[in-house]
Amino acid sequence: MQNDKKRILIVDDNPSIHEDFRKVFELDNTPAPHHGDLDSIEAQLFGSIKPKRSSGVLNVELVSAHQGEEALTIIKEAQAIGRPFQVAFIDMRMPPGWDGLKTIEELSQIDNELQFVVCTAYSDHGAHDFLNLQNVQERLLLIKKPFDHLEILLVSNALSKKWELARLAKAKMEDLEETVKQRTAMLENSNRLAALGEMAAGISHEVNNPLTIINANCSILQTLLRTNKFDEERFNKSLRQIQDTVFRITKIIQGLRIFSRDGTNDSFENCEIEVILNDTFELCQKKLENSEITIYKHLPTTPLSIPVNRVQLSQVFLNLIINAKDAIENIPGDKWIKILVQENSKNVIISFIDSGLGISPEIQKKIMNPFFTTKPVGKGTGLGLSISHSIIAAHQGQFNYDPSSPNTKFDIVLPKYRTT
Repeated sequence: MQNDKKRILIVDDNPSIHEDFRKVFELDNTPAPHHGDLDSIEAQLFGSIKPKRSSGVLNVELVSAHQGEEALTIIKEAQAIGRPFQVAFIDMRMPPGWDGLKTIEELSQIDNELQFVVCTAYSDHGAHDFLNLQNVQERLLLIKKPFDHLEILLVSNALSKKWELARLAKAKMEDLEETVKQRTAMLENSNRLAALGEMAAGISHEVNNPLTIINANCSILQTLLRTNKFDEERFNKSLRQIQDTVFRITKIIQGLRIFSRDGTNDSFENCEIEVILNDTFELCQKKLENSEITIYKHLPTTPLSIPVNRVQLSQVFLNLIINAKDAIENIPGDKWIKILVQENSKNVIISFIDSGLGISPEIQKKIMNPFFTTKPVGKGTGLGLSISHSIIAAHQGQFNYDPSSPNTKFDIVLPKYRTT
């Protein structure tokens, strides 16, 4: 028995029906009648090889079940060994067990690709009964008994081919989805690195300035030791400054390390929202100060930990902060960005509000589209909000612009608990 055989299941309580099906599919083995001179003419036309008669369905394996329950067991075993059936011919009346409708309902829950043919001489069920079968209508045909042999062959052939094409389409779709997933991950990584590059000048200053402080305090300590003018208070002050500055650099490096790595395949873990926000601020604080933008944080008194992909959520936060900075840095007057974190029984709501006066209705319709940007050429990729939206969706959350706010406001709603 070859694995590439078409597997067809016959479900009928009448043994003679099973024999009829076997005769239908064994037509290829029926010897051709001898016609004397006609055979010699055939030999002259076709040579020594005569054309074979074909049943229309080649390489078929028939399996019999006499009750619906037995058919269910066979289908389960076929699925378990990876040799599913393409077509099932099912009788409508099969006392004392399930009828054909019940059998189809049960089999379709195990195999959502199996093609069904109901063979019946009775009208036990109306059209609405068949149409109410969930997710089966497009895989269901009805043949009245007594059936024609050619009809069975053609139906088997057509449904087997339909099954094969459906499987091929499914495999192609899975390949396409995987390709889209890979391309999306590449775009996310590209956008993250672009954001990091935009912050590079500020980050460089954030590291160089503390190093200058450390160097100056080391010189003071060396002078005190060299001149034997030990001043305990001054000595301790310099040590504290060095320690604080090292801690400051460590925080910057930690933010860089978290943000720069590819977290696409990271699992979700409980993280404090405030910690992720602070890590993000470390990367852009100097940039905001240079643009004279003030950051205000309004956080709950009790730390909030929720299941997130830390790298990806940090990317969303940084995208929103960069967008806000770019939008308001050249506007006269007070420039500020507020981050408001709230919670209810099910969700955590993180709002990013800046001193801008909102987004026009025309732009609102486009801001979530990939590659759409209002920034000058070379200033932005147009991927920030689109990718942020997809990241939050992957977190089972919502990412929205709030048109009712007098200032520019984006809301991130994240569930406190993930559903599988």
